[in-house]
Amino acid sequence: MEADAGEGYRFVKWTNERGESVSTANPYTFVVNGDVSLHANFTVNTYHVILSAAENGRVKQNGGVFAYGTEVRAEATANPGYRFVRWADAATGGSLSLNNPYTFVVKSDMEVRAHFAVDTGEGRYFWVNLSAENGWSVEGSGSYDFGAKVKAEASSYYGYRFVKWIDEGSGDSLSAANPFTFTVTADVSIRAVYVKRSFTLSVSAGANGKVSGGGTVLYQGYVKAVAVADDGYHFVRWTDAEGESVSAGNPYEFQLLKDTKLTAVFAPGAPGSVVVTVFATEGGRATGGGNYGYGDVVKLEAFVEKGYYFAEWTREGEGAVSWTEVYTFQLAEGGAYAYTAHFAKLYDGNELLPSAAAGAYYADGALHLVNLEGFVISVQAVDGRQVLLFEAKGAEYAAALPAGIYILNAVGGKERYVTKFVVKA
Repeated sequence: MEADAGEGYRFVKWTNERGESVSTANPYTFVVNGDVSLHANFTVNTYHVILSAAENGRVKQNGGVFAYGTEVRAEATANPGYRFVRWADAATGGSLSLNNPYTFVVKSDMEVRAHFAVDTGEGRYFWVNLSAENGWSVEGSGSYDFGAKVKAEASSYYGYRFVKWIDEGSGDSLSAANPFTFTVTADVSIRAVYVKRSFTLSVSAGANGKVSGGGTVLYQGYVKAVAVADDGYHFVRWTDAEGESVSAGNPYEFQLLKDTKLTAVFAPGAPGSVVVTVFATEGGRATGGGNYGYGDVVKLEAFVEKGYYFAEWTREGEGAVSWTEVYTFQLAEGGAYAYTAHFAKLYDGNELLPSAAAGAYYADGALHLVNLEGFVISVQAVDGRQVLLFEAKGAEYAAALPAGIYILNAVGGKERYVTKFVVKA
């Protein structure tokens, strides 16, 4: 089961019908033993917005931290003898708006900077601001004398196509030409408009089977291909137009990024058996190995010995695949797989667990974190209940935890740290 967060939100956890935490894994794989109701929980992202001013002026506010989708109003004041020119992205220098005040919607961390110029009165130059969403303006932005000719030219990102230029102030269409040449008579902000391109998925079946699915969708839209083998045969894989293997999934659902042709390949007989081998490090044992059929659900289970705790499951040649004692998955192709249950020694007391780079321990009503600043921290009780979820801003996080053993997961980019810590009574 997998949850997709909407734009501006991030996945937090799965809860059951009683509102109890079930898992923070996404995707989340589990074995169905009866009716179950799971709810995906999300939270809105927050971003830092900085409002600043270049030379010869100032801003009336400095910004702050805002939730995704919040409207922020920026206002600038020029020093005597100067005038406001534009708002720009401080990181790239790209123009954002000629309006002052300027109201915008927060979608990411950003620094918006006000720019000023000498106020020459009559005969002053005019500012032309060219922008593009889902593309970029390759030339044209800048300051011009009255009556100057400006050539605006834009290029689209992959998956999009140019439609037209519009006046951002009025919303009026200006031209469908690209490049577009116009005469400067005032300050103006012009935006290039793009739309997503359409792509087509074509599916076909090799001998001894049939397929369904395919169709035309917009760029990054989801499509599905389904294969059904004839009696006495089984599905093997999907191949592309060059005959290269693409996926053993069936159904196969994915985002379409280009025109794609898929062919289903079938083979005689039942799917071949899959050998799953299970190993365990010192501190426990593991079960679940054996011979399985194509498409079977495999359940691996780790059993911890006294004085140790379970750390993770790893797959040979792939690395960590799960951080829970019970790991279930479905076999999507034949072959042989080797999994290892890893255990580590459990240290008693409120003490720092040994680690070369990171660590955690509980003392004086706070969770103490070592080299984990910026990581997203999740803390669960040994029964699976999630008790804490936060982003580490420093070395301490105040939390009243009852006596017991807890599991801490820390995720930062591609780095992950897992440990257990003890809270004494």
